[in-house]
Amino acid sequence: MNALLFFAGCCVGSLLNVICYRSLRGEDFVSGRSRCDHCGKQLSFMETMPLSGWLLLRGRCRHCGKPIDIKYPLTEVFSGVVTVIIWSRGDSEAFLCWLFIMTMTLISLFDMEAMEFSTGLLFFLALVGIMISFTNDASLVSRILGSMTLSLPLLSVNRLREVIGDGDIFIFMITGWAFGCEFLFRSVLISCITGLLYSLITGKRKMPFCPFLTIGIMAALL
Repeated sequence: MNALLFFAGCCVGSLLNVICYRSLRGEDFVSGRSRCDHCGKQLSFMETMPLSGWLLLRGRCRHCGKPIDIKYPLTEVFSGVVTVIIWSRGDSEAFLCWLFIMTMTLISLFDMEAMEFSTGLLFFLALVGIMISFTNDASLVSRILGSMTLSLPLLSVNRLREVIGDGDIFIFMITGWAFGCEFLFRSVLISCITGLLYSLITGKRKMPFCPFLTIGIMAALL
């Protein structure tokens, strides 16, 4: 059962990769075969299989030999692991939590690729967050504090000097309302720690925050 869930999750991750890649290039993500990022050669069915295609090709295009971006299999693996973990819980909240994380994963892909994401994705995330708020036991006070404690001060600071993207702040607001104040602070703390570690290891100073926030939210759900 877990193997099937993992494969299904990998397929969703592959779809998210396609949506992000083609949307940013103004291409139709519903139809058409995938192509190599470098040489533009059309990929076969086996080459586009989630995770196994990347392993089969040993991480390189068989036409031009150039490396396939590691973010593609990593997204598939992450989506597969998330699907197994969340759906194995078997509670009434599982589908909505899974949908929330998958939406955050897609937002993260856009954030990594272009350092921006559409308001449409944020509104969809907000809709899922509102539905989640009806399924868990977080109190109304906790939701109000969660949606305002971080977001309002950061929005005020951003008016003077931008320290974080407004989209990230809106995600704080959504997450705080959906899961409560304690959950938000736990997920943001984990996000900051993983982001700091990544910065120390890679030496990068300017990074998209959504991927780390997605990891933090997922870790807080465990």
